[in-house]
Amino acid sequence: MTCDEIVEMIDPFIDGELEPAAAQTVAAHVTSCAACAHQIGEARAMSRAIRDELPSLAAPGALRSRIVDAIRAPESGSPMSSAARHAWGRFWLAAAALYVVVGGAGWLLGVGHGRSVAADGGVSGLRDAVVASHLRSLQANHLLDVPSSDRHTVKPWFDGKVDFSPPVTDLVAQGFPLIGGRLDYVGGHPVAALVYGRARHVINLFLWPTTTNETVDAPATTVRGYHVQHWVRDGMTYWAVSDVAEPDLQTFASLVQNAGQPAEAVH
Repeated sequence: MTCDEIVEMIDPFIDGELEPAAAQTVAAHVTSCAACAHQIGEARAMSRAIRDELPSLAAPGALRSRIVDAIRAPESGSPMSSAARHAWGRFWLAAAALYVVVGGAGWLLGVGHGRSVAADGGVSGLRDAVVASHLRSLQANHLLDVPSSDRHTVKPWFDGKVDFSPPVTDLVAQGFPLIGGRLDYVGGHPVAALVYGRARHVINLFLWPTTTNETVDAPATTVRGYHVQHWVRDGMTYWAVSDVAEPDLQTFASLVQNAGQPAEAVH
């Protein structure tokens, strides 16, 4: 199947509405297509956000009873009186009004959610996206495009693949050996992914340029059992994701932050 065909199936896929054969086709496709896998990750993140932000709405008991009675009334076969027809008309007007109110409330809540996402700069969405990319790299057996422990091999490999030169730190002496790197996608854009090891664990370090020069140290978070560290230094944003022990990931983040290698933008 083409990517365009897969995109049309993403919503029913994450909602569990596809036939088993179609679901297997989508699942097989995304194991080798980073772009489609990313879209599925973003769709799932949005679905979770909607469930978290929008309250469950239920019709009041009295209204529910009136709806049931109104539906059953014509089934009796007896002609409705003028009063009954008038009541039926009032019911549908009330139902239409309720639809408008509930729909409007849902729209306002959706706008509110959009504002909350904008307020945090899209950090929550990016966090879910990098965790999805981390999982995809492990499940799809596509962890490395350039397997090497030599930063002088990994760093130039990105030339022409991204529009910046990622700083690559050698941390083998500190117990975090460089394994290699790969080209990945976050938010629909290509990013550099540097891969480090810690015992038998894998650490994915995603990085790309930002438009701000301010320093940011976000609180550590955990998503689906994976620890996440996020920070901004010297015009670059960093996301470290791993199932390694949280103190180890914090140590790794501190080592990268203090490596003293400024970002080198390609002009």
